[in-house]
Amino acid sequence: PEMVAELDAALKRLAEIIRRDLGIDVEELPGAGASGGLGAGLVAFVGGRLRPGAEMVLEALHLDERLNGVDLVLTGEGRIDGQTARFGKGPAVLAKHAHAAGIPVIGIGGAIDDEDELRPIFDGLECTITGPMTLDQALAEARPLLVRATERALRLAVTGGRFRGGLA
Repeated sequence: PEMVAELDAALKRLAEIIRRDLGIDVEELPGAGASGGLGAGLVAFVGGRLRPGAEMVLEALHLDERLNGVDLVLTGEGRIDGQTARFGKGPAVLAKHAHAAGIPVIGIGGAIDDEDELRPIFDGLECTITGPMTLDQALAEARPLLVRATERALRLAVTGGRFRGGLA
């Protein structure tokens, strides 16, 4: 903790010097992280440009073209929560593209929290964990848990169930 505070103070000082000498406010760069971080240094010192990583990956994959003819998108991560929504993580960015193409999206995660923040992003959510289980157990059983969660998601998508396990 002491070292973290020292590093944070040094980064803040560096941000002040960059602002003063180069006229670039790295603390306000979207996506640069706290006090700027590596991205801020690239912007300030070599003329770099920050772009959201998930958008770059989906662009490289030609996602929008690949969505043609798709009826449903399933996506997920270990924990789908408010950070997924607020920080533009991959599943949220994928959902944005799918919705722009009129395609419903179901998120599948090992844990799901902050559902109110997720409702505008996902048409349905399905958790792989349906009962008490340790992290070690969940990791050991990841494949069958994911298969069952996917089956539930597809069943509810087909029957038109409601949010938290189905499409509106």
